[in-house]
Amino acid sequence: MVNIFDYSDFRLYLADYYTEKKAGTPSFSYQKFTEKCGFKNKSFLHQIIHTKKQISKSSIYAISKALGHTKSEALFFDTLVSFNQARTLDEKNHFFNQLNILCTSNKKSSANCEVAKEHFEYYSI
Repeated sequence: MVNIFDYSDFRLYLADYYTEKKAGTPSFSYQKFTEKCGFKNKSFLHQIIHTKKQISKSSIYAISKALGHTKSEALFFDTLVSFNQARTLDEKNHFFNQLNILCTSNKKSSANCEVAKEHFEYYSI
């Protein structure tokens, strides 16, 4: 099972979730995933995963709910999306610090949960 706390990119997390779900349920599709989230555009999640669309706050909530996130997972997902979509270095710094706080304070997080410094530097370019 994919662990949200092991990711520094929400798109990779969603792609891995989709791949894992598809492996367990061959009939699972982007369309079914999108319907589960309550979106009308059948290709919405495919476009998000493949970086063609940004995610709004209301979409973050809908996706978290569909994925069955706990409160801490939902907060981490929200912060992760904000980190990945941040436009300024100050925003990236803020969300990077928040991710590390959330990750290290969560019992479900693995030993690898701390968002790697090199990931931050990559996203900061």
